[in-house]
Amino acid sequence: MQHYFIGQKLRLNEEIALPTDIYQHAVTVLRMKIGDQFELVDSARKTFVVEICKLEGKSAAAKAIKELDADNEMPLGITIACGVPKNDKKADLVIEKGTE
Repeated sequence: MQHYFIGQKLRLNEEIALPTDIYQHAVTVLRMKIGDQFELVDSARKTFVVEICKLEGKSAAAKAIKELDADNEMPLGITIACGVPKNDKKADLVIEKGTE
């Protein structure tokens, strides 16, 4: 299921207008239609299953139909140990790959 982020708070059974970037990807690229569902994470980091309920021109609306109890954080801590590289560029590469 597709997963998007939105900068506003959602409530169950609330209808919201989809932002342009989400509309572009969901409707234009993935060709979603009325009745298709995806996950939307709001500004309070709550995850909702939403369903597209309106498609009008270049805009769409979706309704929050279910709130998920999703904890997206890893359940354990990770420690990365690395020797100090001689070259500064290698240190940047170690940090980059460690965060991936």
